Amino acid sequence: MMPFEIVDRCIYLYMQYTFPTAPIVHEPTVREYATAFFSSANTRSFAAPTTEEEIAHIRAFALLSGLCASVASVIPSSLLPYRHLIAKPCLDASREMLRLIEDYDVENPNSSSMVTRIFHTTASQNITGKTRLTYHILGQATLLITSMQLYREDSLQSHDPLECQLLRHIYWQIYAADQASLCLRSRPFHLHELLYNAEATICNPGKKPIIPQLDTTTAWYDVVFEERMLVSFHLIPRLWHTAAGLIFDIRKCKGQVNDAHKSRFSQAYMAFLGIMDGLPYWLQASHVIFSPNDGAAAQFHKTAFWVQRCTIQVSFQCLRLVILQQCIDSGLCDIMGLNNQPMTFQMTKVGMIQDFLQTLDDIPFVFLLVKGEPTVSKEPFRHTRIVY
Repeated sequence: MMPFEIVDRCIYLYMQYTFPTAPIVHEPTVREYATAFFSSANTRSFAAPTTEEEIAHIRAFALLSGLCASVASVIPSSLLPYRHLIAKPCLDASREMLRLIEDYDVENPNSSSMVTRIFHTTASQNITGKTRLTYHILGQATLLITSMQLYREDSLQSHDPLECQLLRHIYWQIYAADQASLCLRSRPFHLHELLYNAEATICNPGKKPIIPQLDTTTAWYDVVFEERMLVSFHLIPRLWHTAAGLIFDIRKCKGQVNDAHKSRFSQAYMAFLGIMDGLPYWLQASHVIFSPNDGAAAQFHKTAFWVQRCTIQVSFQCLRLVILQQCIDSGLCDIMGLNNQPMTFQMTKVGMIQDFLQTLDDIPFVFLLVKGEPTVSKEPFRHTRIVY
């Protein structure tokens, strides 16, 4: 298989299985990179008339090879048989290219600066299993977000509309990961309103016209599909934000809780549960079941929505258990409608774990595989203590 075919396959797999929960690339642009660097008819050199153009070429190659590394590190062999042959070489190539321009990249960041590091984070975690290294790389992307003040809408105004949209999606992507850190206590968190040096004014989903990020020339492209996919994507940071806000507030009280606190916590917990009640109809199980009559477009659309449904459902079930454990530790189970009896705690945990396992059983296995290590880390027994 020729290099261009390998890269083209990786791009397709990213757009199908990763883009629905990480819409942080512009498909026509990465396909242009693939043609420029790997097509036998048009091979781009890193040499350029100006330093700025040369840096742009290096950035493009780092992003593209990082995408391939990320895809190869998570996509199962049934979809990418040669994944083990390309994952680490692509990661090494991407990291080396980024290292060449690292000082400039940090001082003059753009969307590719963070996207490339996100790809390195995913690939490093799944290839090496080195969690500290992974956190360090993701931390670099997080620091770029804070230095660019991407939480402020006026910080985006100097960029073109497509770059603005990518930066917003990158912010929400890393924000969700940061809120997960707060919930799971897996590492220090950085993207919190209390830590910003200005008010967060980034636009909520739906307030800006959508610029297509998928390749509009493909048979499965549909503007309504992309709009729905982005609506679903924004449910993920909303889910983690709502849970993190509740957990953070409970921890802040440190046992000093009055009736007003309990009322607010109960409302926050109901708001968290309500997110799943408001799941869009296109993510409902009845709308994503595959049919033998599905054409290429329908299969592509349903696969994308399955990826989103898997991510949202697994995150929700994980967070239910984390919130329950936090309430038990803080003596606040009454905000969940539970009495403070040990047997009630254990029976509730067992019920939640059964729901979790049923959720996993209902999801086609391939959609759990393509989520990689982050899904494994949310398995039900990792973050709760169960006493029989």
